[in-house]
Amino acid sequence: MGLCTQNPISGTPKTFSKDNCEVTMSSVAGSTADLAGRTVTLPPATGRPSNATYTFAYITILNEFGLRGSISLNGTVYCSNSTGGVNSSAGCTAANHTEELDSFDESFEADFGPENMPTGGKVSAILTDSSLVRAANASSVTRLIGVFETNSGSPVVINDGVNGVEVELQVSDGGYGIAFSESGVPQDFGSAPFKPVFTTF
Repeated sequence: MGLCTQNPISGTPKTFSKDNCEVTMSSVAGSTADLAGRTVTLPPATGRPSNATYTFAYITILNEFGLRGSISLNGTVYCSNSTGGVNSSAGCTAANHTEELDSFDESFEADFGPENMPTGGKVSAILTDSSLVRAANASSVTRLIGVFETNSGSPVVINDGVNGVEVELQVSDGGYGIAFSESGVPQDFGSAPFKPVFTTF
């Protein structure tokens, strides 16, 4: 995870570069986090970001997500099943399911966005291989790099008066997607963009 003074995604086809970024968290072995409304302890930064105005942030994660959710519509509760499909039986309980994201479209597409988030700001993403190079096909995808406007377009400013930065990964109004049929009935549950919110102290 890191903060950037310029958009780290550029070019055609799109590429990712940390040349204008400061790494704020890194874990070689990786960290597993449950983002469902709880505080998660992640590895701390190895150092203090340089004094600068950071307009973008990035996060690199595996392309697999564990998900679970439900929605109530017109008195009917629709729950996720173990494959990401829908269970609408009375009294259903949402089941854990896993999604492997290997394309942003039905035919292979490694790029996403920039798209406006419901709660403000924009998100872009690239699917990459383990070397963080844009994936050439679905079978080579192992990582997802998400790039966000910091704090919905309000830059994170690091100066001599800043002692630290806290990051909150918001999944409310994002992070989980529902596909509906033409008649408005939920058909599938899956992942959706989330965003980080940065607070300096």
